[in-house]
Amino acid sequence: MTTELILQFLSATAAQLIAAWTVQKPERYRPSSIDRLVVGITDMALNNGQGDATMSILKNLKLATAARGNPASSEFGFRAKVLAYLAEQKALAEAEIAGTRFTATKKVTRKNAGGEDIRVDVPRNVRKGWFTDASGKMFFQIRYGSKPLEFAKGMNAVEVENLADVPVIIGSIIEAINAGELDPQLNAVREARRANFKSKTKKAAA
Repeated sequence: MTTELILQFLSATAAQLIAAWTVQKPERYRPSSIDRLVVGITDMALNNGQGDATMSILKNLKLATAARGNPASSEFGFRAKVLAYLAEQKALAEAEIAGTRFTATKKVTRKNAGGEDIRVDVPRNVRKGWFTDASGKMFFQIRYGSKPLEFAKGMNAVEVENLADVPVIIGSIIEAINAGELDPQLNAVREARRANFKSKTKKAAA
């Protein structure tokens, strides 16, 4: 019989003795110090055994301090929207290169035959992020709202050799965003949009 089983037997026996004395002489019974000691020691031994087993398992794990990012927060939400925009632009460019049709959809509310509101997908227009200027050079921009995002001070576009390079360029931009290289620019745009929204809200309330 293992030590743990012995301790469990002692604990159960002590509990049974206490219960028996309580039934026989409830008005006179008071747990003795030995009763309490037996129960206390066995419980402590069992709990310590479990704690030691737990710690031995935890020692094999790489423990760390971490905080989960909240996708619903404005910073993470804005980055996710920009990445979704880039993924869509990449798919659009790849479809144009392959000569296939690219279709994007959005959710809208419609009435079904029974007059109930339902959510359905409908086609939506997608504006290309690349363009050719008057000199014939091709560029790609990240447009979020009415203004293009600046990659560096005064630089709001990436020059592209031809259409075939657009998906490659977009892939590089996605990697840069995931690496945090465009965080200052993204945060600046986010703060500017937030300030503009607050300003419009105050004017509407006035």
